Amino acid sequence: MEFQIYTGESIAESLTALGLPSAFINKTITCTTVKYHFNLENITKLPKVKKVAELLSAICHEPIKVLSSQIGHFCLEFTRKEREFPTFFETHSALKGKKDGEFVIGIDENGKILTKNIEDCPHLLVSGQTNSGKSVFLNSFISCINCYSAHTGLMLIDPKQVEFTQFENSPRLMCPIITSVDEAIARLNQLCNIMDDRYAKLRSMGFQNNENDTFDKIICVIDELADLMLTSSKEVEEPIVRIAQKGRACGIHLVLATQRPTVNVVTGLIKANIPTRIAFSMASIRDSIVMLDKAGANELLGKGDCLVKFADRLDVIRVQ
Repeated sequence: MEFQIYTGESIAESLTALGLPSAFINKTITCTTVKYHFNLENITKLPKVKKVAELLSAICHEPIKVLSSQIGHFCLEFTRKEREFPTFFETHSALKGKKDGEFVIGIDENGKILTKNIEDCPHLLVSGQTNSGKSVFLNSFISCINCYSAHTGLMLIDPKQVEFTQFENSPRLMCPIITSVDEAIARLNQLCNIMDDRYAKLRSMGFQNNENDTFDKIICVIDELADLMLTSSKEVEEPIVRIAQKGRACGIHLVLATQRPTVNVVTGLIKANIPTRIAFSMASIRDSIVMLDKAGANELLGKGDCLVKFADRLDVIRVQ
């Protein structure tokens, strides 16, 4: 039976035949999945849903996940064979009229364009293996700042030397794109000095933070943190942690990206000060736990499929 001809009613009949009498309620279609919501005739059989879903998965030769449902007793999630990929134009049109520092994350499971302001998640930690969509997200993020943030400066650190070449002539760049480890360390320390100067000025003016837009925002994007950390971990970690701890109040923000979020790259101090994380497809459960403190990113489909964790939410949001 092909995925395209599945109906909620036919799945309900199959569940009933497998000993789990159910009634189909509704279907939710996202960019990557189709979710079927069901009610049980006998709620006491809810613990059996997972086992029956495994049997149904074996019969249909399709991976099926059992999820909680807000409109029914449970939900079965099927992966779409033909996924939808939102375009740059479709998503970035949502930024018109919004204030500086707004950027697009993607389309959530309700079909809405998810945007966030860098002030609300002052630092970002992004991770994903090769072909997961991490570099596309970074390019999208920088494009958002280039196009919609007039009073924001960019500092781009690109150890691989090829990821940010299209932004070499960006009017937002505060300095040429940084490619060497020594220069990256020097620029990060320079950001710390700017941060200290800004705090001194805020104190003299009687302000506690940058809410009055006293200073323009500065966003530092590091494409491959592991390359810097494995070369000069102490020299790199110290300024990053200082900025992560104190940068928000004076308008300085970090976006750190890495392919492999091992504990010697994403250290405890870095994690503690960067609660907003975007996890694309991971190589292992261990990597997912380092990024999100839970499994899940290891089961993503790649090519932009990601889980987003915000500081003000206990759960994660799936986004394309």
